Amino acid sequence: MDFALWEKQREVLKEYVYGKCSTVCLICGVQYGKTYVGARAFFTKIMTTPGKGAGRIWWCVAPAFMLGMKQVRELKWLARESDLLRSWHETNRIMTLRTGDEIHFRTSDDPDELRMESCSGVWWDEAGLDSEATRLILM
Repeated sequence: MDFALWEKQREVLKEYVYGKCSTVCLICGVQYGKTYVGARAFFTKIMTTPGKGAGRIWWCVAPAFMLGMKQVRELKWLARESDLLRSWHETNRIMTLRTGDEIHFRTSDDPDELRMESCSGVWWDEAGLDSEATRLILM
């Protein structure tokens, strides 16, 4: 998919998806489009990482349920637009794509809950609002 992005936003997406670093931080002002860019970078990373269909698990983490709903809305829209949404489980907050990949939406209000399973990648939105314990677990 081709996304409408500013040049700097496009650089972030390109570095995360195709760069050699495993972590990219987008630090900028209010209403810059961090969640918008994060969703597109994360979705593109899922679609371009080898091993699709192998039942991979990806995490979307936010400090609170309502902040995480922004992630849900963005990724549901992207999955529908690309005709890749297989199912959405509202109670467990798990999105399954037609590729076999699962995206699990988690809050970090109890950091120990994040220790339960490993994942192929994480999109951590509003990370600056999280605790040191969460940072240590996710990094």
